Amino acid sequence: MTETTLDLATVNFVTSDTHFGHARIIELCNRPFGDVDEMNEELVRRWNHVVGADDTVLHLGDLALGEREHSIGLTAALNGRKLVVPGNHDLFWSHYRASAKYKALNAELRPVDMGLPLVHGHTHDTDHGPRERTFHVGIDAHDFTPVPMSTISAWLTRLG
Repeated sequence: MTETTLDLATVNFVTSDTHFGHARIIELCNRPFGDVDEMNEELVRRWNHVVGADDTVLHLGDLALGEREHSIGLTAALNGRKLVVPGNHDLFWSHYRASAKYKALNAELRPVDMGLPLVHGHTHDTDHGPRERTFHVGIDAHDFTPVPMSTISAWLTRLG
């Protein structure tokens, strides 16, 4: 595995919770898609509409839940360089359904506002970030597109 050093100055977009291949996410999050194929196709289209070939996207988890080969194909169709932080639904996350404690662990992973700026996904909230000192970047809150880093940087500047 290749180790990558993250320089936030090179990140153009931040996002999370695409859930490619996850049919139930449509129902669970009231996503406006008829089926998983329509969702996958539209998410790729919207991503590629805003992300250029030379952009870098930091994905904060829950990239895909479908078959591995299909997920790799969908990810390859996305513009830009993708840096992925494993989420609790990603197969390559070390704790993915690894124990009977999975459900309890999943609840413990919810972001907590501890007074520091927090950029996060995971909650599937549909309201836009930022809210006080937290900024939710999940696609459910941003018209199913990644959030420009310039938007997050402006928020951080306003926080002081």
